[in-house]
Amino acid sequence: MPSPMPTLSGPGIILSGSHISKPDLLSDDLFNKWYNTVHIPDVLSTGGVTRATRYTDANPSAKNKYISIYEIPDLSITSSEAFKNIPMTSGILPDGANIHDLANFDTRFYELVQVGDGSDEQEEWFPSIVSAGVQPSPTQLDIFDRYMRDEHLEQMSREPAWKRSRRYKLVHSIRAAENPTEYLTLYEFGEGDKLGKEVEACVPMTEGTKNLIDTAVKFELGVYRRIGAFS
Repeated sequence: MPSPMPTLSGPGIILSGSHISKPDLLSDDLFNKWYNTVHIPDVLSTGGVTRATRYTDANPSAKNKYISIYEIPDLSITSSEAFKNIPMTSGILPDGANIHDLANFDTRFYELVQVGDGSDEQEEWFPSIVSAGVQPSPTQLDIFDRYMRDEHLEQMSREPAWKRSRRYKLVHSIRAAENPTEYLTLYEFGEGDKLGKEVEACVPMTEGTKNLIDTAVKFELGVYRRIGAFS
């Protein structure tokens, strides 16, 4: 059973990964129709979510084919009745089913930690992102934070077509994978990026990166391509 929703505050995002669990009942086209024309408008109508952006995993074998990022100026909206009562059933789904009976969701709530130097040319999310979830060793938390602030964000900013980096910390999750990583960085890229299907370490690999690879408890990494933007 999901843990109770805590009272949250401050700017952040909700990141929801999803995949169809019953493809015999729900097609990819119908799932996306429900997501784009029913669910996201319902989320935006709560009044506290300013923007929703959907991406698909560049790796076709990834567990969660899709992710959605909901940008929220104040996470306290998640305690509102409007947010708690976002419909999960719809007449366009088979027999008006609950979407949770047809698809699996991994939904995580993050507070904003840092906005790195980057593009202010647009508020919208850029066409491609690298998602890097990390669970550092408990003895390395300060070292990890310094590494991100003093080294890694700057190194990533030199990658082709890089636009912006934002760091987050997990504050709540619903139906998430076992032991979800606590720290998330989303790196945004514009047209002409050199990203592949999977995340690769920057070259040259620094001592800080080697230390993180050697000491971290868990990584959750992915490359994603935008398929829809809503506001």
